[in-house]
Amino acid sequence: MRAMIYVGKNEDRYQAVKDALTDLNPVIVGTVVIKPDLPGPDAGNGAFTQISFVRAVIDWVRERGNPRRIIIAESNDHGDTWETFRSLGYGDFAQNMKDAKVELLDCNRDKGYDIEFTDARGERMTLPVSATVIDADFVISLSLLKTHDHVAMAGAVQNLAGCVVGTDNKLRLHGFAGRKPNEMNDGELSQSARAYSSNLLSLYNLIEPDLAIIDGNGQEGNGPVRGTPKSTDLVLGSDDALSADFAAAQAMGFEPDDIPYLQLARAEQLDAYEDESFRGLSIDEVRVDFQPHKRMQSMQLPAA
Repeated sequence: MRAMIYVGKNEDRYQAVKDALTDLNPVIVGTVVIKPDLPGPDAGNGAFTQISFVRAVIDWVRERGNPRRIIIAESNDHGDTWETFRSLGYGDFAQNMKDAKVELLDCNRDKGYDIEFTDARGERMTLPVSATVIDADFVISLSLLKTHDHVAMAGAVQNLAGCVVGTDNKLRLHGFAGRKPNEMNDGELSQSARAYSSNLLSLYNLIEPDLAIIDGNGQEGNGPVRGTPKSTDLVLGSDDALSADFAAAQAMGFEPDDIPYLQLARAEQLDAYEDESFRGLSIDEVRVDFQPHKRMQSMQLPAA
């Protein structure tokens, strides 16, 4: 099925999201999971999903859809997810939206289904993934245009890593358990990028997000948390998260093969980018060069 990709630009971020949803016009019913990108309580400007984005989605869903429950799901790979919810304003937001059937979920405390992944040495491992997310009727990934220290770009697919249950398990998902990129040499970072990319694509195929919305006000440089804020006022939306990320990479001035998990997706023939239908603005109209992560070249996968 041909994927639809909406590209818009609006300083009014709430309206930008509503415009994207109105154009894509998804059919949303049942239990709805919204997965924002909330990397931690100390997340700086451009590092996390703004509440205005979530509010726009919820308002649109309630106006046009028929939700039974609306769950905002996230989990941190360090620290307490509930502290993150509180510090970024999501605790008060959910409390105020309680009558609208909105609730928060820490995926680290959810029951999980055991799913097979691969570590950096190519060995199989089993990690739990949130049952609530997998069982949901409609899943929405809300991410940002950001650079990333493992896979060069933090997009709608990379955002799904927060659905893994357990802080230690999220570290294992990266390939080298407990190892941070600044603790790896170039060869190890490349290995980690390949393993993490493969695991992200496994999550994408498992969860099959129904909608992706990407905030164009994110970070460049050494993201995804400590990069330099970058504002473009863009919003990208798609009914396919992988397609959204192919478009996002180009909107940031990168080629898809610069991003390890998009490079791997192409090698596995998971994308049909030339078949996708663009709506709104064209990528050429909105392309803005983002400064890459300083170790981006070390994340690249060897050419097939």
